Amino acid sequence: RSAVELLPEDAPVTVVETTWTSSALGLMCLRAAEAGSEGATMSDVVGLVDDISASMNMVFVVDDLQYLRRSGRIGAAQSFVGTLLKVKPVLELQAGAIVPLERARTTGQALQRLAAIIGERLDWDRPTHVGLITGQADAEAAALATFLESRHRPSELWIAPCDPTVALHTGPGVFGAAFYGTARPGPGA
Repeated sequence: RSAVELLPEDAPVTVVETTWTSSALGLMCLRAAEAGSEGATMSDVVGLVDDISASMNMVFVVDDLQYLRRSGRIGAAQSFVGTLLKVKPVLELQAGAIVPLERARTTGQALQRLAAIIGERLDWDRPTHVGLITGQADAEAAALATFLESRHRPSELWIAPCDPTVALHTGPGVFGAAFYGTARPGPGA
């Protein structure tokens, strides 16, 4: 809303509420900008953003449990035991809330699980879009990108630093992905 207020009154921009952040929001904004530059109406662009939002996934791995403890997501005992066991939680953003998905014991296992989750959720025969995030975990994000490129060849794949919202809750060492695929055609399409 603040950015829109800086634009001229006749600027063809509409604020759309979404529960997504980071690379998920980036993927949606890129598609909206492309559609707008191709002559789509504002109503069509908003519909496109709604469609993408409905099929978006965002999954990430936290390296340091102290950040989850500080944000009140886990207790001190959980944080202490998890740190001792070197647990790397795999979390998911669902309807604007961070929810636990599973736990991995090492960064390598977490990376494998993240790759598997992306692989299972996307229909690789249709166009796929993946935005990876890194919060001082560039090697992990690069490894995930290399694996996805060699195994699945997504239509779009890029890596970006995580945004302040994700970083606030996860701390350094976070890596993850936002991803969605093109919807399958409905009956009679």
